[in-house]
Amino acid sequence: MITSFVVVCILDAEGIPVARLEEIAERASDLAYDKQDKGPYQSFRESLVKAMVIMSKISQAVQEGEYDSNVPMDKIQPPIARRAAKVKSEICDSEGLGHKLELKDSELKDLKRQLKLKQEEVSANAVRLGLVEKKLENASRDGDDKVRKVERELAQQQEALKKKEREFEDTLDHMQSDIDALEREKQELKQRLTQVSKKALFESLTSKTAPSGIAAVVAGAAGGNQGGTSPTSPTGGGVPMGGQVVIKDSPMLVQQIESLKHALCKVKGENTRLKSADLKRIMDTLTPLHVPKKPTGLASPTGFVALVPAAETSEAPPAEGTPDVPAATIAEPQKDVTILARRTRNLLHELHRLSASPKVVDITHRKPGVVPAIDKATPLHQLVDKVAGVQQLNTSIAQLQSEIRALLSSQRPGAQAKTDFSVFPSTDFSKAQTEKIGAPRIGKLSIPLIGDQQACSYSVSLQQSQLRRVHSQLMA
Repeated sequence: MITSFVVVCILDAEGIPVARLEEIAERASDLAYDKQDKGPYQSFRESLVKAMVIMSKISQAVQEGEYDSNVPMDKIQPPIARRAAKVKSEICDSEGLGHKLELKDSELKDLKRQLKLKQEEVSANAVRLGLVEKKLENASRDGDDKVRKVERELAQQQEALKKKEREFEDTLDHMQSDIDALEREKQELKQRLTQVSKKALFESLTSKTAPSGIAAVVAGAAGGNQGGTSPTSPTGGGVPMGGQVVIKDSPMLVQQIESLKHALCKVKGENTRLKSADLKRIMDTLTPLHVPKKPTGLASPTGFVALVPAAETSEAPPAEGTPDVPAATIAEPQKDVTILARRTRNLLHELHRLSASPKVVDITHRKPGVVPAIDKATPLHQLVDKVAGVQQLNTSIAQLQSEIRALLSSQRPGAQAKTDFSVFPSTDFSKAQTEKIGAPRIGKLSIPLIGDQQACSYSVSLQQSQLRRVHSQLMA
Protein backbone atom coordinates (compact mmCIF):
# COMPACT_ATOMS: atom_id res chain seq x y z
CA MET A 1 0.00 0.00 0.00
CA ILE A 2 2.84 2.39 0.90
CA THR A 3 4.75 1.61 -2.32
CA SER A 4 1.74 2.15 -4.55
CA PHE A 5 0.91 5.42 -2.87
CA VAL A 6 4.47 6.70 -3.31
CA VAL A 7 4.61 5.59 -6.97
CA VAL A 8 1.33 7.38 -7.74
CA CYS A 9 2.63 10.54 -6.10
CA ILE A 10 5.90 10.32 -8.08
CA LEU A 11 4.03 9.84 -11.34
CA ASP A 12 1.80 12.83 -10.59
CA ALA A 13 4.63 15.24 -9.73
CA GLU A 14 8.38 14.67 -10.32
CA GLY A 15 10.92 16.07 -7.92
CA ILE A 16 9.12 15.77 -4.55
CA PRO A 17 10.49 18.04 -1.83
CA VAL A 18 11.62 16.61 1.50
CA ALA A 19 8.72 18.12 3.51
CA ARG A 20 6.23 16.62 1.08
CA LEU A 21 7.96 13.24 1.34
CA GLU A 22 7.87 13.34 5.14
CA GLU A 23 4.14 14.20 5.04
CA ILE A 24 3.52 11.26 2.69
CA ALA A 25 5.52 8.98 5.00
CA GLU A 26 3.46 10.10 8.02
CA ARG A 27 0.17 9.44 6.20
CA ALA A 28 1.38 6.03 5.07
CA SER A 29 2.49 5.22 8.61
CA ASP A 30 -0.92 6.27 10.00
CA LEU A 31 -2.77 4.11 7.47
CA ALA A 32 -0.50 1.07 7.98
CA TYR A 33 0.05 1.03 11.75
CA ASP A 34 -3.10 2.87 12.93
CA LYS A 35 -2.92 2.98 16.78
CA GLN A 36 0.58 1.38 16.98
CA ASP A 37 2.12 4.20 14.96
CA LYS A 38 5.36 5.58 16.48
CA GLY A 39 6.35 7.87 13.70
CA PRO A 40 7.48 6.99 10.19
CA TYR A 41 11.17 6.46 10.99
CA GLN A 42 10.66 4.38 14.10
CA SER A 43 7.81 2.33 12.60
CA PHE A 44 9.74 1.59 9.38
CA ARG A 45 12.84 0.67 11.40
CA GLU A 46 10.88 -1.81 13.58
CA SER A 47 9.24 -3.34 10.48
CA LEU A 48 12.63 -3.83 8.81
CA VAL A 49 14.05 -5.37 12.00
CA LYS A 50 11.15 -7.84 12.14
CA ALA A 51 11.64 -8.67 8.45
CA MET A 52 15.37 -9.28 9.01
CA VAL A 53 14.61 -11.62 11.91
CA ILE A 54 12.10 -13.57 9.83
CA MET A 55 14.51 -13.80 6.84
CA SER A 56 17.29 -15.04 9.09
CA LYS A 57 15.01 -17.78 10.47
CA ILE A 58 13.97 -18.78 6.95
CA SER A 59 17.62 -18.92 5.71
CA GLN A 60 18.66 -21.00 8.71
CA ALA A 61 15.76 -23.42 8.11
CA VAL A 62 16.73 -23.72 4.43
CA GLN A 63 20.33 -24.46 5.38
CA GLU A 64 19.20 -27.16 7.84
CA GLY A 65 16.95 -28.76 5.19
CA GLU A 66 13.61 -28.24 6.86
CA TYR A 67 11.97 -27.30 3.57
CA ASP A 68 13.40 -30.24 1.59
CA SER A 69 10.86 -32.69 0.23
CA ASN A 70 11.01 -36.05 -1.57
CA VAL A 71 7.46 -35.86 -3.02
CA PRO A 72 7.51 -37.17 -6.60
CA MET A 73 6.43 -34.69 -9.21
CA ASP A 74 3.12 -35.38 -10.90
CA LYS A 75 3.11 -35.78 -14.62
CA ILE A 76 1.68 -32.59 -15.99
CA GLN A 77 -0.72 -33.12 -18.88
CA PRO A 78 -0.79 -30.33 -21.44
CA PRO A 79 -3.91 -28.17 -21.39
CA ILE A 80 -4.73 -28.94 -24.99
CA ALA A 81 -4.77 -32.65 -24.23
CA ARG A 82 -7.11 -32.13 -21.26
CA ARG A 83 -9.41 -30.01 -23.42
CA ALA A 84 -9.40 -32.60 -26.18
CA ALA A 85 -10.30 -35.36 -23.72
CA LYS A 86 -13.15 -33.26 -22.34
CA VAL A 87 -14.50 -32.52 -25.83
CA LYS A 88 -14.33 -36.20 -26.74
CA SER A 89 -16.25 -37.14 -23.58
CA GLU A 90 -18.91 -34.52 -24.29
CA ILE A 91 -19.31 -35.73 -27.88
CA CYS A 92 -19.62 -39.32 -26.70
CA ASP A 93 -22.14 -38.40 -24.02
CA SER A 94 -25.06 -37.69 -26.41
CA GLU A 95 -27.57 -39.42 -24.15
CA GLY A 96 -26.53 -37.19 -21.27
CA LEU A 97 -26.99 -34.14 -23.47
CA GLY A 98 -30.50 -35.33 -24.45
CA HIS A 99 -31.37 -35.83 -20.81
CA LYS A 100 -30.03 -32.36 -20.01
CA LEU A 101 -32.14 -30.91 -22.83
CA GLU A 102 -35.23 -32.64 -21.46
CA LEU A 103 -34.46 -31.24 -18.01
CA LYS A 104 -34.04 -27.79 -19.50
CA ASP A 105 -37.37 -28.15 -21.34
CA SER A 106 -39.17 -29.24 -18.18
CA GLU A 107 -37.58 -26.39 -16.25
CA LEU A 108 -38.68 -24.00 -19.03
CA LYS A 109 -42.24 -25.36 -18.86
CA ASP A 110 -42.25 -24.99 -15.06
CA LEU A 111 -41.01 -21.45 -15.39
CA LYS A 112 -43.72 -20.69 -17.95
CA ARG A 113 -46.35 -22.22 -15.66
CA GLN A 114 -45.06 -20.23 -12.70
CA LEU A 115 -45.01 -17.10 -14.84
CA LYS A 116 -48.63 -17.73 -15.84
CA LEU A 117 -49.62 -18.24 -12.17
CA LYS A 118 -47.79 -15.06 -11.25
CA GLN A 119 -49.60 -13.20 -14.03
CA GLU A 120 -52.95 -14.53 -12.76
CA GLU A 121 -52.03 -13.50 -9.21
CA VAL A 122 -51.02 -10.06 -10.47
CA SER A 123 -54.33 -9.69 -12.33
CA ALA A 124 -56.28 -10.90 -9.25
CA ASN A 125 -54.33 -8.49 -7.08
CA ALA A 126 -55.05 -5.73 -9.58
CA VAL A 127 -58.78 -6.53 -9.37
CA ARG A 128 -58.59 -6.58 -5.57
CA LEU A 129 -56.68 -3.33 -5.63
CA GLY A 130 -59.39 -1.79 -7.82
CA LEU A 131 -62.09 -3.02 -5.42
CA VAL A 132 -60.15 -1.71 -2.42
CA GLU A 133 -59.64 1.64 -4.12
CA LYS A 134 -63.34 1.77 -4.96
CA LYS A 135 -64.23 0.91 -1.33
CA LEU A 136 -61.77 3.54 -0.14
CA GLU A 137 -63.31 6.10 -2.45
CA ASN A 138 -66.81 5.19 -1.25
CA ALA A 139 -65.66 5.29 2.37
CA SER A 140 -64.01 8.68 1.87
CA ARG A 141 -67.19 9.95 0.19
CA ASP A 142 -69.33 8.61 3.04
CA GLY A 143 -66.92 10.13 5.53
CA ASP A 144 -67.14 13.51 3.80
CA ASP A 145 -70.94 13.27 3.79
CA LYS A 146 -70.95 12.39 7.48
CA VAL A 147 -68.55 15.25 8.24
CA ARG A 148 -70.76 17.70 6.34
CA LYS A 149 -73.84 16.35 8.11
CA VAL A 150 -72.15 16.66 11.50
CA GLU A 151 -70.97 20.18 10.66
CA ARG A 152 -74.51 21.09 9.60
CA GLU A 153 -75.92 19.65 12.83
CA LEU A 154 -73.22 21.47 14.81
CA ALA A 155 -74.15 24.76 13.13
CA GLN A 156 -77.83 24.11 13.89
CA GLN A 157 -77.00 23.26 17.50
CA GLN A 158 -74.90 26.41 17.81
CA GLU A 159 -77.73 28.52 16.38
CA ALA A 160 -80.21 26.83 18.75
CA LEU A 161 -77.79 27.43 21.65
CA LYS A 162 -77.47 31.10 20.75
CA LYS A 163 -81.25 31.33 20.50
CA LYS A 164 -81.63 29.67 23.89
CA GLU A 165 -79.04 32.03 25.35
CA ARG A 166 -80.95 35.03 24.01
CA GLU A 167 -84.21 33.62 25.38
CA PHE A 168 -82.51 32.96 28.71
CA GLU A 169 -81.17 36.51 28.87
CA ASP A 170 -84.60 37.91 27.98
CA THR A 171 -86.27 35.70 30.57
CA LEU A 172 -83.64 36.67 33.14
CA ASP A 173 -84.25 40.35 32.43
CA HIS A 174 -88.04 39.86 32.77
CA MET A 175 -87.60 37.92 36.01
CA GLN A 176 -85.24 40.55 37.38
CA SER A 177 -87.75 43.25 36.54
CA ASP A 178 -90.52 41.14 38.17
CA ILE A 179 -88.32 40.66 41.26
CA ASP A 180 -87.72 44.41 41.47
CA ALA A 181 -91.45 45.07 41.11
CA LEU A 182 -92.23 42.47 43.79
CA GLU A 183 -89.65 44.03 46.11
CA ARG A 184 -91.29 47.38 45.66
CA GLU A 185 -94.72 45.86 46.27
CA LYS A 186 -93.32 44.12 49.34
CA GLN A 187 -92.06 47.38 50.78
CA GLU A 188 -95.40 49.04 50.07
CA LEU A 189 -97.30 46.13 51.67
CA LYS A 190 -95.03 46.29 54.72
CA GLN A 191 -95.79 49.98 55.10
CA ARG A 192 -99.53 49.33 54.66
CA LEU A 193 -99.39 46.44 57.14
CA THR A 194 -97.68 48.64 59.70
CA GLN A 195 -100.30 51.30 59.24
CA VAL A 196 -103.17 48.78 59.33
CA SER A 197 -101.71 47.08 62.44
CA LYS A 198 -101.45 50.35 64.28
CA LYS A 199 -104.96 51.31 63.21
CA ALA A 200 -106.41 47.87 64.20
CA LEU A 201 -104.65 47.96 67.59
CA PHE A 202 -105.91 51.44 68.24
CA GLU A 203 -109.47 50.41 67.28
CA SER A 204 -109.30 47.28 69.51
CA LEU A 205 -108.21 49.37 72.42
CA THR A 206 -110.91 51.97 71.89
CA SER A 207 -113.81 49.75 70.80
CA LYS A 208 -116.54 48.64 73.24
CA THR A 209 -118.06 45.80 71.18
CA ALA A 210 -117.57 42.04 71.81
CA PRO A 211 -115.11 39.98 69.63
CA SER A 212 -116.25 38.18 66.48
CA GLY A 213 -117.48 34.60 66.40
CA ILE A 214 -114.51 33.14 64.48
CA ALA A 215 -111.59 34.62 66.45
CA ALA A 216 -112.08 36.32 69.81
CA VAL A 217 -109.33 38.55 71.03
CA VAL A 218 -109.01 38.54 74.77
CA ALA A 219 -106.71 41.08 76.41
CA GLY A 220 -105.63 40.43 79.98
CA ALA A 221 -104.37 43.20 82.16
CA ALA A 222 -101.14 42.73 84.11
CA GLY A 223 -102.65 43.51 87.47
CA GLY A 224 -106.33 42.74 86.60
CA ASN A 225 -109.29 45.12 86.83
CA GLN A 226 -108.83 47.37 89.85
CA GLY A 227 -111.83 48.48 91.92
CA GLY A 228 -114.26 46.50 89.78
CA THR A 229 -114.23 49.13 87.09
CA SER A 230 -114.83 48.23 83.46
CA PRO A 231 -111.72 47.62 81.37
CA THR A 232 -113.12 49.91 78.69
CA SER A 233 -114.05 52.77 80.96
CA PRO A 234 -111.85 55.81 80.96
CA THR A 235 -111.26 55.47 84.71
CA GLY A 236 -110.44 51.74 84.61
CA GLY A 237 -107.10 50.03 84.36
CA GLY A 238 -107.47 49.44 80.57
CA VAL A 239 -105.60 46.90 78.45
CA PRO A 240 -101.86 47.48 78.27
CA MET A 241 -99.94 47.36 74.98
CA GLY A 242 -98.07 44.16 75.94
CA GLY A 243 -101.20 42.02 76.71
CA GLN A 244 -101.57 38.32 75.63
CA VAL A 245 -103.72 37.55 72.54
CA VAL A 246 -105.70 34.22 72.41
CA ILE A 247 -107.37 33.01 69.16
CA LYS A 248 -110.31 30.59 69.39
CA ASP A 249 -111.77 28.69 66.39
CA SER A 250 -115.47 28.61 65.78
CA PRO A 251 -117.41 25.45 66.84
CA MET A 252 -118.60 24.87 63.25
CA LEU A 253 -115.00 24.74 61.96
CA VAL A 254 -113.99 22.35 64.75
CA GLN A 255 -116.96 20.07 63.93
CA GLN A 256 -116.02 20.01 60.21
CA ILE A 257 -112.44 19.02 61.08
CA GLU A 258 -113.66 16.18 63.30
CA SER A 259 -116.02 14.96 60.55
CA LEU A 260 -113.19 14.94 58.00
CA LYS A 261 -111.00 12.94 60.41
CA HIS A 262 -113.73 10.32 60.88
CA ALA A 263 -114.28 10.11 57.10
CA LEU A 264 -110.51 9.66 56.49
CA CYS A 265 -110.32 6.82 59.03
CA LYS A 266 -113.31 5.13 57.42
CA VAL A 267 -111.76 5.40 53.92
CA LYS A 268 -108.47 3.95 55.22
CA GLY A 269 -110.29 1.02 56.79
CA GLU A 270 -112.23 0.36 53.57
CA ASN A 271 -108.98 0.40 51.53
CA THR A 272 -107.35 -2.03 53.96
CA ARG A 273 -110.34 -4.36 53.75
CA LEU A 274 -110.35 -4.31 49.95
CA LYS A 275 -106.60 -4.98 49.77
CA SER A 276 -106.94 -7.86 52.25
CA ALA A 277 -109.76 -9.39 50.21
CA ASP A 278 -107.73 -9.06 47.00
CA LEU A 279 -104.65 -10.69 48.59
CA LYS A 280 -106.83 -13.48 50.03
CA ARG A 281 -108.30 -14.14 46.58
CA ILE A 282 -104.80 -14.29 45.03
CA MET A 283 -103.56 -16.67 47.74
CA ASP A 284 -106.61 -18.91 47.25
CA THR A 285 -105.77 -19.26 43.55
CA LEU A 286 -102.19 -20.41 44.34
CA THR A 287 -101.30 -24.10 44.55
CA PRO A 288 -101.14 -25.38 48.12
CA LEU A 289 -97.71 -25.82 49.65
CA HIS A 290 -96.45 -29.32 50.35
CA VAL A 291 -95.90 -29.63 54.09
CA PRO A 292 -93.29 -32.31 54.79
CA LYS A 293 -93.90 -34.90 57.43
CA LYS A 294 -92.31 -34.45 60.82
CA PRO A 295 -89.10 -36.53 61.01
CA THR A 296 -89.46 -39.12 63.71
CA GLY A 297 -86.90 -41.37 65.31
CA LEU A 298 -83.91 -39.22 64.24
CA ALA A 299 -83.18 -37.13 67.32
CA SER A 300 -84.45 -39.17 70.26
CA PRO A 301 -86.17 -42.51 71.01
CA THR A 302 -89.43 -40.66 71.69
CA GLY A 303 -89.63 -39.42 68.06
CA PHE A 304 -89.33 -35.66 68.78
CA VAL A 305 -86.69 -33.40 67.28
CA ALA A 306 -84.67 -31.21 69.63
CA LEU A 307 -85.25 -27.47 68.99
CA VAL A 308 -82.02 -26.35 70.64
CA PRO A 309 -78.44 -27.15 69.65
CA ALA A 310 -76.75 -30.26 70.99
CA ALA A 311 -74.44 -28.21 73.24
CA GLU A 312 -77.39 -26.48 74.99
CA THR A 313 -79.24 -29.78 75.25
CA SER A 314 -76.25 -31.39 76.90
CA GLU A 315 -75.93 -28.49 79.40
CA ALA A 316 -79.64 -28.30 80.25
CA PRO A 317 -81.01 -30.86 82.75
CA PRO A 318 -83.38 -33.51 81.36
CA ALA A 319 -87.09 -32.96 81.77
CA GLU A 320 -89.14 -35.06 84.10
CA GLY A 321 -90.43 -38.25 82.53
CA THR A 322 -87.90 -38.08 79.67
CA PRO A 323 -85.29 -40.83 79.49
CA ASP A 324 -81.66 -39.80 79.68
CA VAL A 325 -80.16 -39.87 76.19
CA PRO A 326 -76.45 -39.20 75.69
CA ALA A 327 -75.58 -36.06 73.73
CA ALA A 328 -73.36 -38.00 71.32
CA THR A 329 -76.26 -40.35 70.48
CA ILE A 330 -78.45 -37.35 69.54
CA ALA A 331 -75.72 -35.40 67.73
CA GLU A 332 -74.50 -38.23 65.50
CA PRO A 333 -77.83 -38.79 63.59
CA GLN A 334 -78.27 -35.02 63.22
CA LYS A 335 -74.77 -34.77 61.81
CA ASP A 336 -75.41 -37.65 59.39
CA VAL A 337 -78.72 -36.11 58.28
CA THR A 338 -77.00 -32.73 57.70
CA ILE A 339 -74.25 -34.34 55.60
CA LEU A 340 -76.75 -36.36 53.55
CA ALA A 341 -78.94 -33.26 53.00
CA ARG A 342 -75.90 -31.29 51.82
CA ARG A 343 -74.91 -34.07 49.42
CA THR A 344 -78.50 -34.26 48.14
CA ARG A 345 -78.53 -30.51 47.47
CA ASN A 346 -75.20 -30.74 45.65
CA LEU A 347 -76.47 -33.61 43.45
CA LEU A 348 -79.69 -31.70 42.66
CA HIS A 349 -77.66 -28.64 41.74
CA GLU A 350 -75.44 -30.75 39.47
CA LEU A 351 -78.51 -32.37 37.82
CA HIS A 352 -80.14 -28.97 37.25
CA ARG A 353 -76.90 -27.65 35.77
CA LEU A 354 -76.57 -30.60 33.39
CA SER A 355 -80.23 -30.38 32.28
CA ALA A 356 -80.24 -26.57 31.96
CA SER A 357 -76.96 -26.19 30.05
CA PRO A 358 -76.29 -29.21 27.81
CA LYS A 359 -72.98 -29.19 25.98
CA VAL A 360 -72.00 -30.56 22.59
CA VAL A 361 -68.62 -31.76 21.42
CA ASP A 362 -66.31 -28.78 20.90
CA ILE A 363 -64.54 -28.98 17.52
CA THR A 364 -63.58 -25.32 17.21
CA HIS A 365 -60.03 -25.83 18.51
CA ARG A 366 -58.94 -28.13 15.67
CA LYS A 367 -58.44 -27.67 11.94
CA PRO A 368 -60.23 -29.87 9.39
CA GLY A 369 -58.11 -32.75 8.12
CA VAL A 370 -55.52 -32.41 10.90
CA VAL A 371 -55.08 -35.32 13.31
CA PRO A 372 -54.74 -34.15 16.95
CA ALA A 373 -51.36 -34.66 18.54
CA ILE A 374 -52.80 -36.25 21.71
CA ASP A 375 -55.87 -38.39 22.36
CA LYS A 376 -57.35 -35.91 24.84
CA ALA A 377 -57.83 -33.36 22.04
CA THR A 378 -60.07 -35.67 19.99
CA PRO A 379 -63.88 -35.25 19.99
CA LEU A 380 -64.26 -38.91 20.98
CA HIS A 381 -62.36 -38.26 24.20
CA GLN A 382 -64.72 -35.39 25.05
CA LEU A 383 -67.73 -37.66 24.46
CA VAL A 384 -66.18 -40.38 26.64
CA ASP A 385 -65.56 -37.83 29.43
CA LYS A 386 -69.19 -36.70 29.23
CA VAL A 387 -70.52 -40.28 29.44
CA ALA A 388 -68.14 -41.03 32.31
CA GLY A 389 -69.41 -37.95 34.18
CA VAL A 390 -73.04 -39.09 33.77
CA GLN A 391 -72.17 -42.60 34.96
CA GLN A 392 -70.32 -41.20 37.95
CA LEU A 393 -73.37 -39.05 38.79
CA ASN A 394 -75.62 -42.14 38.61
CA THR A 395 -73.21 -43.99 40.88
CA SER A 396 -73.25 -41.11 43.38
CA ILE A 397 -77.08 -41.07 43.36
CA ALA A 398 -77.27 -44.82 43.98
CA GLN A 399 -74.71 -44.60 46.78
CA LEU A 400 -76.60 -41.70 48.41
CA GLN A 401 -79.87 -43.66 48.25
CA SER A 402 -78.24 -46.67 49.90
CA GLU A 403 -76.77 -44.48 52.66
CA ILE A 404 -80.17 -42.84 53.29
CA ARG A 405 -81.85 -46.26 53.52
CA ALA A 406 -79.12 -47.45 55.90
CA LEU A 407 -79.58 -44.34 58.10
CA LEU A 408 -83.36 -44.73 58.17
CA SER A 409 -83.09 -48.41 59.05
CA SER A 410 -80.52 -47.69 61.78
CA GLN A 411 -82.92 -45.24 63.50
CA ARG A 412 -85.83 -47.68 63.74
CA PRO A 413 -85.75 -50.71 66.02
CA GLY A 414 -86.11 -53.98 64.15
CA ALA A 415 -85.50 -52.43 60.72
CA GLN A 416 -82.08 -54.06 60.23
CA ALA A 417 -80.95 -57.62 59.58
CA LYS A 418 -77.37 -58.11 60.80
CA THR A 419 -75.12 -60.70 59.17
CA ASP A 420 -71.50 -61.66 59.57
CA PHE A 421 -70.26 -59.46 56.73
CA SER A 422 -72.80 -56.59 56.47
CA VAL A 423 -76.08 -55.07 57.71
CA PHE A 424 -79.22 -55.07 55.49
CA PRO A 425 -82.68 -53.52 55.94
CA SER A 426 -85.25 -56.03 57.10
CA THR A 427 -87.95 -57.39 54.76
CA ASP A 428 -90.83 -55.60 56.50
CA PHE A 429 -89.00 -52.26 56.47
CA SER A 430 -88.13 -52.57 52.77
CA LYS A 431 -91.76 -53.44 51.99
CA ALA A 432 -92.98 -50.39 53.96
CA GLN A 433 -90.54 -48.15 52.10
CA THR A 434 -91.74 -49.52 48.76
CA GLU A 435 -95.38 -48.95 49.72
CA LYS A 436 -94.60 -45.29 50.53
CA ILE A 437 -93.14 -44.80 47.09
CA GLY A 438 -96.25 -46.14 45.35
CA ALA A 439 -97.34 -49.11 43.28
CA PRO A 440 -95.16 -49.85 40.24
CA ARG A 441 -96.51 -49.41 36.76
CA ILE A 442 -96.74 -52.82 35.04
CA GLY A 443 -98.09 -51.88 31.64
CA LYS A 444 -100.40 -49.75 29.51
CA LEU A 445 -103.47 -50.95 27.59
CA SER A 446 -104.86 -48.79 24.74
CA ILE A 447 -108.44 -49.26 23.46
CA PRO A 448 -109.53 -47.60 20.17
CA LEU A 449 -112.26 -44.94 20.33
CA ILE A 450 -115.61 -45.16 18.58
CA GLY A 451 -117.31 -42.09 17.15
CA ASP A 452 -116.80 -38.75 18.90
CA GLN A 453 -115.58 -40.19 22.19
CA GLN A 454 -113.00 -38.20 24.15
CA ALA A 455 -109.70 -39.82 25.14
CA CYS A 456 -109.23 -40.46 28.88
CA SER A 457 -106.95 -42.54 31.10
CA TYR A 458 -107.71 -44.72 34.14
CA SER A 459 -105.30 -46.25 36.63
CA VAL A 460 -106.19 -49.72 37.91
CA SER A 461 -104.57 -51.37 40.95
CA LEU A 462 -104.39 -55.16 40.63
CA GLN A 463 -103.34 -57.95 42.93
CA GLN A 464 -100.99 -60.64 41.68
CA SER A 465 -103.78 -63.10 40.93
CA GLN A 466 -105.83 -60.44 39.14
CA LEU A 467 -102.82 -59.43 37.07
CA ARG A 468 -102.23 -63.06 36.11
CA ARG A 469 -105.89 -63.38 35.05
CA VAL A 470 -105.76 -60.20 32.92
CA HIS A 471 -102.56 -61.39 31.29
CA SER A 472 -104.08 -64.79 30.44
CA GLN A 473 -107.19 -63.11 28.98
CA LEU A 474 -105.08 -60.83 26.79
CA MET A 475 -102.81 -63.64 25.60
CA ALA A 476 -105.83 -65.88 24.79
